[in-house]
Amino acid sequence: MQPDMLFSDFCRMYVAAVRLVSGPHSAHPANVAATLDRFTRYTRSQQRPLSSLTAFDMLSYVTARKTDLYRGRAVKNVTLNNEIRTLNAAFGKAGPKGRGRARENWNLIVSPPYMHELPEPEIQPVVITEQQLKAFLEAAADAKCPRAEVCDPLLFWRAAVLLELSTSMRRRALIHVPRPDDHALLALRELTLPSDFDKNGRVLVYPIGGDEHGPQIVELLSRLPTRPGERLLPWSHPGGRPMSLNHFSHTLKMIQRRAGIAEGARIRLKDMRSTVGTLVADEFSDAVAKKKLGHGPKTNTIQIHYKSYRPSEKDRQASDFMAAMAFRAGIDRGPDDGPDDGPQIIPFSPRTAV
Repeated sequence: MQPDMLFSDFCRMYVAAVRLVSGPHSAHPANVAATLDRFTRYTRSQQRPLSSLTAFDMLSYVTARKTDLYRGRAVKNVTLNNEIRTLNAAFGKAGPKGRGRARENWNLIVSPPYMHELPEPEIQPVVITEQQLKAFLEAAADAKCPRAEVCDPLLFWRAAVLLELSTSMRRRALIHVPRPDDHALLALRELTLPSDFDKNGRVLVYPIGGDEHGPQIVELLSRLPTRPGERLLPWSHPGGRPMSLNHFSHTLKMIQRRAGIAEGARIRLKDMRSTVGTLVADEFSDAVAKKKLGHGPKTNTIQIHYKSYRPSEKDRQASDFMAAMAFRAGIDRGPDDGPDDGPQIIPFSPRTAV
């Protein structure tokens, strides 16, 4: 045991270990470093021994974070839970060795602090409509960003939306997927994402449409002014320097805001992924939807976050099947009623208030 190690020294060691096992383009190490740095400042623990930190310090940190504002709004529990998971993982790493994954612990403290996650409201998936897509494309005609050379902003956003709906890539993959050679693009109609840009560190192959719309998709993507090996979508400054992922989402929002589209009617990248997951699961199968979204075959995300909120045709048929039992028993007929003449519409007449 090393109970006298300073917490600041432990943070440097832990961030270095996270970087060692993360991909070269992973954002995870930076997020971990930012969370630990903020925790150190909020709890004034830079010169405190690692062993002096307790669950009370974690509670104090979360309480203070709840008073922070991000773009004028309170920090959401989803964000706080991400930070709680980061802190739990860091302190757990400093804990005693044990079985399984705990064999890799550093054995620096006897009882690492721990905090349970906060409750999160259930967020129903959004399914965007064709009218929303048309409104966005009309708004994108006046877009000023990106200012890449020989690339019309409208062409960029048309290609970005079409690529997202046909592949359902995550934002990082959408921005970093490289343009393939002409054979892969025109003949195979495939895009290959290197493992460095996948959330789970896998090499992913995305088909670009089928026989019906594949040639149209390829024709539009081939008009982008990029060369094989470069980013397919030229999300960059005029000089070629790449722009950030957050700026992509911000620009998507500002295009619609300037066009006067109401906040509830604007489309977001996550809404397009949600649309793909929901509609593909209904139209084809859960397995196809999972593959489109990049989820593992054994995960249950589709059922929890997509299908459970949207009634399918099977759901309606099941409702009819069970209601038929009640109607066969005569639930719609009184003892003095005659034979069943089928459903009748009874006009509504509001009662007079007493």
